[in-house]
Amino acid sequence: ALSMKLRQFIQGAVYTDQKDGSFYPLHHIKVDALKELLETSAGQPILCPIQFKFELRMIREFIDKSIPCISGGTSIQDSNRFIKAWNKSELPLLLCHPASLGHGVNLQAGGHIMLWYGLTWSLEHYLQLNGRLRRQGQKSTVTIHHLVMKDTVDERVVKVLKDKNATQSKLLDALRR
Repeated sequence: ALSMKLRQFIQGAVYTDQKDGSFYPLHHIKVDALKELLETSAGQPILCPIQFKFELRMIREFIDKSIPCISGGTSIQDSNRFIKAWNKSELPLLLCHPASLGHGVNLQAGGHIMLWYGLTWSLEHYLQLNGRLRRQGQKSTVTIHHLVMKDTVDERVVKVLKDKNATQSKLLDALRR
């Protein structure tokens, strides 16, 4: 529970009532960093995984109310429409939850920049979502950014993901031998 509250805090708010989605905003440091990346990306589309619903609301409030998002509450029709628009490079920013967009989707035609606004603890979700851009047919070098706040649980999540990936790689190497 403490880890979850710490993650909410560094993402910019804390839920006051998770049932109705109400939250208390604390800062917009990561929103500002996202805005800066959008301004400096030379018009290149950015795929941006988020973790909490309040992040979506804050990003839309500070950047653009019409930013599309594929997450648990997104209809299949809207998801398909957003994916088609992304693959035509029509979306400057597509928000998503890693569990909602990590499998069976080709996104390599629409862009090559990913910004992990909020990291996941799940190595599978992390690798699968990164793999949506790193696929055959990708014409550009894929760049994956991480918004990590220094001396916070963000750094712990990055370390856990690296450790899980190293362990998985060693296991797969041992099985191949």
